[in-house]
Amino acid sequence: MNTSTLNMNVTYLLVGCFLLSPVAAEDLNQAFTAVTGLQSDQQFDAAKSIESAVVSAPDAEAKRVLEDQLIRALSKAETREASIFLCRQLRTIGTSRSIGALERRLLDPEIGHAARLALASNGSAEALAALRRALTKASGNHELSLMQDLAKASDQLSRPLFVARLQSDRPAVLEAAARALGHLAGNDSIITLQAKRFEANAKLKTTIDTALLRCAESAVTQRDLSSAQALYKTFFADEQQPRHMRLAGLRGLVMAQAPDASRTLAKALQSPDTEFRRTAIQLVSTMPGANTADTLIGLLEKSVPQDRPLILSMLKDHPKASTAKAVLEVLENSQDLEVQREALVTLGHVGDDDDLPLILKHLASATPSLRDAARSSLVRLSGDTVDEVLRRSVGGMPHAVQEQLIPILAARGSLQAISALVPLARHEDANIRKAAISALGSL
Repeated sequence: MNTSTLNMNVTYLLVGCFLLSPVAAEDLNQAFTAVTGLQSDQQFDAAKSIESAVVSAPDAEAKRVLEDQLIRALSKAETREASIFLCRQLRTIGTSRSIGALERRLLDPEIGHAARLALASNGSAEALAALRRALTKASGNHELSLMQDLAKASDQLSRPLFVARLQSDRPAVLEAAARALGHLAGNDSIITLQAKRFEANAKLKTTIDTALLRCAESAVTQRDLSSAQALYKTFFADEQQPRHMRLAGLRGLVMAQAPDASRTLAKALQSPDTEFRRTAIQLVSTMPGANTADTLIGLLEKSVPQDRPLILSMLKDHPKASTAKAVLEVLENSQDLEVQREALVTLGHVGDDDDLPLILKHLASATPSLRDAARSSLVRLSGDTVDEVLRRSVGGMPHAVQEQLIPILAARGSLQAISALVPLARHEDANIRKAAISALGSL
């Protein structure tokens, strides 16, 4: 490795640690002269020196000097690689002084993307104005990218340019303009997009609908709830909309606190569509003033079997006596295996000592999924006497149940279980001995 390469590697290491010493002014001037001829396989050292200086510029004055050098070098750039490299540095350090130099390159098919990214990162009013001026002349991918950048910057002054492009005969431009208006949001965007939707083809309608949903989300954020409610209601009520769009409308109506959201959810809960019912179940508990546990318990009593596992899962976060009672009732009366399994798991979250005998009974079940659910439930079950009952029970259980209960005692972390596990470590059954020794080791 030659001395020059070694020095450059050391320089980069120091940049990474934010300990880089300023590059000597004379060396940096030479680097700026050399970088104007940057090729894919040449002048790398010059580019690295400049990039290091940009990254490590210690103060505003140093950044100003570097920006001026970058602007001058950009005006003398002889290669595409050099221009792109210098634009990238201005993206990092550029201010309003570099806007003119970057704007002159915006429509260049070779380097326009680099200049555009630098101006978009600048974020100043002058930079956005430059992007708007370029949009009036741009075409192809440059036009699409400029619309995207202006929309992401929420540049409201670009709205007339986007609206004008909704009359384009190019599908890509139409869709980009619709997306851009969705980013800007507001009532003007809503009115424009809804008017365009009447004459749009199927693909453009999908793009417009996505943009309108974005407008609705923005309206909620801005607390313009009436506008949001109207949009969401349109999506939910339109049975020609794809399911995911109607579900978005349903969620939006609740989020926007629509006055008839309760009736809408009640209707969705009766839907033959499973996804609609399940989405409604998840949303019911978010309604203002809702008592979540009581609401879910009420749904549990009225729901069809295929919806009950979801309701039971949601009840895990609401441990109280009424919840445990409702879950226990479902567990004892349901003939659906998935409902039984979820009820067992939920009982471990919301139950107590009184539920222990029933859970232990399922630990001996011939059905693997119920045994697994009982095991999960026993690990989590809370109660003053749970550990003591399990400790006293383990010795008298059938061998198959003992083998499952031993790791449960270890998982619960009760040191009192050691006295019950020691005899089992000498058990005649090899599987029980192994389980007991492992449990003792973890305790």
